[in-house]
Amino acid sequence: KIVLKEDAAGLEEVIVVGYGEQKKVNLTGSIVTVSAEDFENRNVSNAVQALQGNVAGLRVTQTTGAPGNEDITFQIRGVNSFSSDPEISAVEKNKPLILINGLVGSMADLDPAFIESVTVLKDAASASIYGARAANGVILVTTKKGSEGKTAISYTGRIMNQKQINTLERNWESVAFMEKVNNWLAPYTGRYYSDEVINNFKNNPSDEFPSFNHEDYYLHDVTIQSHNLQVGGTSGKTKYNVGLGYWDQDGIADGFTFEKTNALINVDSQVNDYVKIGAYVNGTISKRTEPYNGERDYLMGILSQSPTYKPWLLDGSGRYTGNNGGTMPESQGYADVSSKNAYAISNSPNALTYDDRFALNANAYLEAKLFEG
Repeated sequence: KIVLKEDAAGLEEVIVVGYGEQKKVNLTGSIVTVSAEDFENRNVSNAVQALQGNVAGLRVTQTTGAPGNEDITFQIRGVNSFSSDPEISAVEKNKPLILINGLVGSMADLDPAFIESVTVLKDAASASIYGARAANGVILVTTKKGSEGKTAISYTGRIMNQKQINTLERNWESVAFMEKVNNWLAPYTGRYYSDEVINNFKNNPSDEFPSFNHEDYYLHDVTIQSHNLQVGGTSGKTKYNVGLGYWDQDGIADGFTFEKTNALINVDSQVNDYVKIGAYVNGTISKRTEPYNGERDYLMGILSQSPTYKPWLLDGSGRYTGNNGGTMPESQGYADVSSKNAYAISNSPNALTYDDRFALNANAYLEAKLFEG
């Protein structure tokens, strides 16, 4: 009679593959495992970002810096395609298959602190299990489960600061700006700013004749906070892990906000010698706002403003200025599209885009031992 006993020293060598687990020394395919420590040491809201630099052959691309809308795409070993359907975008065609505890899901909807490990299957051998979707690789995510012993409570909190690293070499001094504009336009349309106007700014610097730095006004340091609380342990023959995560981030430009709350329930119970049951639930609620014209056009609108005027009129009416320093056509609390006045856009609720999301990923299982074997 042979009895197998659990060897704690060898657990780190066990890797989730397909429908089961194998020891790393017995694997012949191209597989990479990322541990929980790799996720806990990265200050990111999207778990995909934590894979960057940890998996050879995995290309992670982030096209924007807007909070909650980073537009992250990733490919395993370059461009491939499992479908010739023209209605499917190139990004979707080349995305690897993502399974969270056996369910197709999105890593963006999962708090990185909930992850126990990630296994990346990079070669074509995974297609024998998952079919054509595995042509682009497979990412298997395992969330944390209850540990042996008494109930354990863990909390991780972070307060982070984000700031603009580089600034454009833009002159926000009005006199120098007007003289440069005159030099540009003189050969074509003549001088735009008269000597009288330039002298007013030169001799009477004030709110009426400012040198307003729009870039400094709109772009500023922000604080990001992250909190994660988990309770896990064993009660009888039941292992459980319950978690709650929270992420709050504003953009370095006014008008951008992102808030996300995650909840996790992971339960496994050995009912008797023949039956085992379990359930996994991950829920995400997120709220995101950004200017109607998107981050690129919004930032270009800031940089295209002239330092010769402020974003608002000085008469106390609450009206905004247009792109020539004059009154905006629709100036009572509404952002005029043509002027791209960032102050008007970020302070007008009807000029912001609101994206509220709810995502749920859940499954339950029952394992029954029908006969001895």
